[in-house]
Amino acid sequence: MAVRSIQKDEFRRSVVHIAVLDNDLEALRFLETFPKIDWDIGDYQDETPLMRCIRNNSSHEIAKFLVDKNVMIQYKDKRLEDFPLSQAARFGPKETFQLLLEKSHNVNVEWRAGGTLLSMACWIA
Repeated sequence: MAVRSIQKDEFRRSVVHIAVLDNDLEALRFLETFPKIDWDIGDYQDETPLMRCIRNNSSHEIAKFLVDKNVMIQYKDKRLEDFPLSQAARFGPKETFQLLLEKSHNVNVEWRAGGTLLSMACWIA
């Protein structure tokens, strides 16, 4: 079982979230030295660090780092019922969308708007 990342602020953002928001790849590499860090912890809006990375237009290198950590790319947040792939289609960058599309296990998952992730992504992209 992964140890939950230390909560740092009033928005329940973990140190991983903060490193992502700061676009700080070096900080993420430092956190990687802690073997039980939780890369999928949700913040106050139930968004994982990968989702925050996409919504805040962090670099593609940050997204790739997180995906390489085997984060849950099929994660559906409880608040907006959104997925990283649907966020990447809307917020970019294109390279991150392509990476998530290649790594997605099931692009036929139904999205909140009624279509599948793949149909929604094609419509938006």
